[in-house]
Parts: sequence; structure tokens; C-alpha cells
Amino acid sequence: MRFTHFDDMPSEARASLLPVVEMGEYVGIIEQTRTGSGARSIKTVSHTTLAVLRSLEKPESIGDVFAKLDVRIADIASLVFDGLLEAADHRAAFVSGPKALDIFLKRTRPSIPSGYLSCISREAIDFYARVETATPIDLAWKLYQFNRYPVTPESAARWFRPDFDELMLGRATYAQRRLLGEHFERVLDAERLGWIAWTAKAFRHAKDTSERCKLYVSPRPDQTAWAFREVVDYVPESAATGFKLGVYSHGLMRPDKIVLYFDDFAALRRTHATLESRLSGVPVQGVPFSCQLDARGLFSWGADPRTRGHLSWHSDDSWRMWVCNRLAGALFDGRRAQLSPEDVMRYALVRAELHGVDVQTWARSHFNLPIGPA
Repeated sequence: MRFTHFDDMPSEARASLLPVVEMGEYVGIIEQTRTGSGARSIKTVSHTTLAVLRSLEKPESIGDVFAKLDVRIADIASLVFDGLLEAADHRAAFVSGPKALDIFLKRTRPSIPSGYLSCISREAIDFYARVETATPIDLAWKLYQFNRYPVTPESAARWFRPDFDELMLGRATYAQRRLLGEHFERVLDAERLGWIAWTAKAFRHAKDTSERCKLYVSPRPDQTAWAFREVVDYVPESAATGFKLGVYSHGLMRPDKIVLYFDDFAALRRTHATLESRLSGVPVQGVPFSCQLDARGLFSWGADPRTRGHLSWHSDDSWRMWVCNRLAGALFDGRRAQLSPEDVMRYALVRAELHGVDVQTWARSHFNLPIGPA
């Protein structure tokens, strides 16, 4: 483990971390090489973290650390789980990472999830707590795709066609299309990423971007065309800043096939209320690792990671990918530490909570807004 202060970095390396440096909350990075795998990781270090690490260069009780520094038990737990500190277990052996789980978490079963989306999210974690995967990246992608329907030869033949756009909008009236064109413009390069997308012509980001969020609408594939036409019919009246639809068979099989973007949660809620009345009875597929809004799980929401301090080489460009990356790292480490499948799942859940995720609702725990069914 090696700490490097930002001021001591070569200019090229410091430039790659400039978004983080400019935040002023961090002082440097710690580079670690994992024992066994040889994998290298880099972690940013805040002023508080550096003070804790320096304070604990020699063993000291947690109580003494709390007396000297303004830290929480969660801060210490995160450092131990990250392998930056070691803590003594009940045998007085110093451990870190997943093996320190029982030091910070009472041996209780995870709380039972409520709601369809919470249940399938927990099912995904439980499944991959028992399955070997090659890398954390591979595991994150598998979690992200959980509850995706398979593309069959029949679905590929039905949906992979040049008139896909027209098929989705086919029953939209001339007036609906004209109204859509007045308020939104097509994002021309979205299809190469697997979407057809529109952005509001009058779109201006709010000054405070902390409430930017997205509404997921998740009908089953064979009901998507009808559901999407209802979205297209209403969206010009909404405060949506953009919306998109997954294209062809691979796009329609994904659970998060229809997504609308908003600059504040109140606008998202208003749109959800209207669309829920229009889409009553539509069969549900359901988006894992998103926060359920209605009783059935057709509607859910998430808040993408803030761009402040974002590094271009990070892959956390969406809420669900951000969550899945963190769950995957914990699941992978837990299995490598040879924890039981139950403890691997416990470890993944507690790590997600330490990252600010409400693992009952799969919302950002510090979003500070009402969540769940109205």
C-alpha cells in the first residue's frame, strides 16, 4: 500500500485526476496490490481518511480514535473493508476485507425485502453470491442484466427490422407527432448505443443538479409499443428533459427499456402519476436495483451519480451500473475470501449501505426525498 499526495504526483498523472483534485475534499491516492490476484487498485484519500490512517500507524482502540477525530464507525468499517486498516476479531487476530464482516455487523439474517423490485434485486445478489465469475467487471455486467429476457430467433425476427421506429410510433396520430416535434428533437447518434432518444429543445439544466433523476417504465416486450405510444402522447406536457427507448430485440428484452429524464424529483412524480393511470394493467417486467414507485413495479426511479469529481475513465455512468459495480466488487471479494454464500450476500449489502445505498428500496440513501409507492 502506497500513499501519494497530489502535490507529489507527476504533472501528467495529476492532470488525469484533476476533477477530484479541484473538489478540495481529497489530498491524494492510495495504490494497493491485492495479495494473490496481483490486481492493482487506486483509492482517493480524503483529509479525514489520511488523519485516521496516520493516527493508526500503531494499534489503537476505536474508542481512542473517536475521541481524537471526528469519524463514524461506518468510516472505520469502510477503511477496514477496503483493506486500508486491520481490526482485531474475537480471536485477537487482525483481519481486513470480508473477513472483518462480523466485527462490524451482528450475525443476523438480512431483512426481508418488500416489493417486487426489491425482491428481484435481492434474488440477483443471492444468486451471484453462489456463482463463480471471472472478474468483478464480468459480475457487474451480469447483475446489471438480471431480469433481462433472452433474445430468441422468434423475437429477433419480430423486432430486428428497418421500420422499428415506425413500428413503435405507428399508431401515434399526426397531431401527436407534430407536438413531439415541437418540444423534442431526435438524438441522432443514440442508436449506435442501442437507443432511439429525444432531448427537449428548451432543455436547460437546473443550477442544482443534485436532484437529477430518471423514471423507468418496464412493460413486457410485447406490450412495449403500446406503452411507448402513451409515453410519447404525454411527454410534451411533462417536464421531462429527455427520453429514450431500447431498440430492436436486444433493446426490448432489457428491463429498463423506456427511460425518461428529469431535473427534479417532483416533476418525475407528476409524470409517473399520469402514466400510471394510462398504463393500468400493462404486464410488468421490472428493473432491478431501482426504486419502485407503484404497487406492481412497472414504474421505478434512480438518480445517476453526480458528475462533480467524475473521472473520464470511470464506468459509473448510470445509477444501476454504479450500484452493480459496487455490489460486484463486494461479491467477488466475499467469494474469494471463502465466506459462506449467506455471508457473501451480507457483505455485499453492508458495503452497498456504506456507499450510500438504501438496500431495501435501492434508492440513494442521502437523496433526501420521499421514496416508494405514494
